[in-house]
Amino acid sequence: MKRIITMILIFVSVASYAQIDNRIKQIRELYADYNKNLSNWDTYEIKWNTAGSYPSVVIYTDFDGKLMIKTADANEFSSGSTEYYFYKDTIQFIYSASERLTTHWGADTVRYELLELRYYFDKGKVIKTLKKQFEGVEGQDDKVDFKQMPNKTINHMEDHSANWKYYEEKITDLLRFYSNLEKIFR
Repeated sequence: MKRIITMILIFVSVASYAQIDNRIKQIRELYADYNKNLSNWDTYEIKWNTAGSYPSVVIYTDFDGKLMIKTADANEFSSGSTEYYFYKDTIQFIYSASERLTTHWGADTVRYELLELRYYFDKGKVIKTLKKQFEGVEGQDDKVDFKQMPNKTINHMEDHSANWKYYEEKITDLLRFYSNLEKIFR
């Protein structure tokens, strides 16, 4: 009997991993499709000029259920952007990239941090989160190829740099913002 229960648990585990892998493959295809076709979609761009910071929001939609919202902000010490991929008002994927100076002006060495986060969703729930992070010294680490560095699977609820509460609130805010714009321009 123990053997049968163990085999059932193994089968269920393998099946759920296969489902997650299939879902991630679907999301990667969606990501490629969205980015290939953005130039043909309707675009709304909003920029602010504030003291020392330059935030913006760009909304791309095909009005057939596909929606991508890109937020960006930059100042003299950091820059970052986040892309939110929706299909039929349900979050599918979030890609966030940032770089920031961690020491500057007057320091003997200028240190910086590069960070990328990827959130994969199924029916609005996070199923996988990947993180890539590098801390470097200007002049010493200039030849490091960040794109070639491996991603690490993380627990988005526990990893401080993933800041899940921020992204979770932002998803709702961005959908509400888009809905209001859609009412205005339709």
